[in-house]
Amino acid sequence: MTRQRITEAAERTLNAWLNGLMQGEVLIQDLPLAVSAWFHAGEACGRASRQTEIDDFEREVQRLGYLAFHTPGERRDMLLARLNHGLTTASPEQWDQLEADLHEMAGTQLNSDTSKHSARTSNALADGVTNEPGNPRTRKAA
Repeated sequence: MTRQRITEAAERTLNAWLNGLMQGEVLIQDLPLAVSAWFHAGEACGRASRQTEIDDFEREVQRLGYLAFHTPGERRDMLLARLNHGLTTASPEQWDQLEADLHEMAGTQLNSDTSKHSARTSNALADGVTNEPGNPRTRKAA
């Protein structure tokens, strides 16, 4: 497709409106509907292209909020309630997928040396036990 052309006067007007928008001197609702429609179409395309990233950030914000504002016991209870609800409402297809996912995780991640190390490290950190010299709670080598 070849680039469409407009008159020089139309281009000057559009550029003036764009500069006004960028400088905060013109509001989008002050522009003609045909022009503001281009803005809204661009915004919708941009939002759609980043929605997965936005969803990921929102989940991370929620997770960090739980960590910051809830005790471990409260977080455990919330997680158990979510799991219980999900398991009681799961379809047979979802059960099959869950079983396959758990089997895959158990075969690759849960039995790997790194996950065992991570679990030991997480437990030690939760207990305040480290391998730092001079720490009175330093764990003895196993």
